Amino acid sequence: MNIFISFLMLFVPGIIAVSVHNKKLIHITRDNWQSFLWMFLFYSFGIMFAVNFIMYLSSPGRTVSYSPWMLLASNNVLQVGFIFKYSFFATAAALSLPKLWERRHYFLKMLKERKSFKIADDE
Repeated sequence: MNIFISFLMLFVPGIIAVSVHNKKLIHITRDNWQSFLWMFLFYSFGIMFAVNFIMYLSSPGRTVSYSPWMLLASNNVLQVGFIFKYSFFATAAALSLPKLWERRHYFLKMLKERKSFKIADDE
């Protein structure tokens, strides 16, 4: 049962992110399985990075263990509080990362159009 909880915590947010990105439930066919896999891996990495960064900012001295057998870490998947905290942050990241990815061109355009404070002689 412990392995099942760890598997769900790491697998489900990526599926949610891919579903939000495609704006429909996942339908895997022989033609689209590679793009689905790459999108899933991309979003899963982004979710893991975002959640671990938020958890590090909230308590930098604590370690996180995703293994159900490692009991030496101060946060592990056997603790109910950690499961809820991780699930909340992972779901929030899974819902927001696809929206940020859609608007990436807008953010890049804003950065390019930002006024620079260079003196005319510097160019």
